[in-house]
Amino acid sequence: MWHVEAAHFSSWVKSPSNFGTPSYHSTENTVENRVVDQANAQFECELRTKTLEQLATVDNESALLSDLLLFRWINNWSVKKTCTELAEKYQRGFIAERTYANYLKKALWEFAVICPRSLFVQKS
Repeated sequence: MWHVEAAHFSSWVKSPSNFGTPSYHSTENTVENRVVDQANAQFECELRTKTLEQLATVDNESALLSDLLLFRWINNWSVKKTCTELAEKYQRGFIAERTYANYLKKALWEFAVICPRSLFVQKS
């Protein structure tokens, strides 16, 4: 587990949104707002994919877990297709859905250890 903790990914880029500007509610859909929203969405996506890339560098098991998250949540593949692709890529005979569920739990924990603290969201 210390390999995973050592791979903690720290983001060195800042979000493109303007934190220093005063916020007010506006019903206008200005070009500037759309550009900032698009840049923020792109930043969030890149931050998560870079975190998955960092997870994949730890070891072979973490690479499998990284691919599981990438295939299932980024590529939006079905569980069956994800299991099939993982089995083929990592020369595993067959990955059952129960095994997939166990891998998913482990993958989410490892992602939580590595991910930048700015990605954490408080549950309300």
